[in-house]
Amino acid sequence: MHETKKHTLTKKEHTLLLQLVNSTNKQSRKIFDKQDNTFTEKSFREREQILGVSKSRLQRLFDKLKKHDLLRLVDTATHERLWMLNPSFMCRNKGEFEKRFMQAMYEQQSHQKALEWTELCRSEDKLIDFSDMSPAEMIDYDTGEVVTIYNSLRDLMPGEAMRWTKERQAYTSTDRTKRYKLV
Repeated sequence: MHETKKHTLTKKEHTLLLQLVNSTNKQSRKIFDKQDNTFTEKSFREREQILGVSKSRLQRLFDKLKKHDLLRLVDTATHERLWMLNPSFMCRNKGEFEKRFMQAMYEQQSHQKALEWTELCRSEDKLIDFSDMSPAEMIDYDTGEVVTIYNSLRDLMPGEAMRWTKERQAYTSTDRTKRYKLV
């Protein structure tokens, strides 16, 4: 996948980030969407008014997060381009497979591509590298047929595939493929 980078935020920056992420504001005053790990579409001026934190301080935090690859613009399920916080850095209340989905969404910068990744993993019964989903064609020398292969990290274990299916079918599931079908 990718190397783990050392993420350094000062204590004040980290506290400000937690204040943004843990904000309990609702509807028009909402700052962070915990379901998608994204910041809502608000200007720094609007965030300043809601939180009472200076606009320049917020801008510096966002700049630092972008510089350390902790924040990227992604296409969401609702076709908006929003800033997504890197799920490997900070992701709350998510199951094992939802975290994988969110990491795929972050890396590919698209909700739709992450959906395609999950469907591909399930159909191939493999955990496929979401940073390189391009298929390659090879000749199976035993049968002589051309087969399509993907850069897979490993096969899905039987128990893992079953848990993934059960999580999708659970009443409280947050799995995106349950909420948003592929078009």
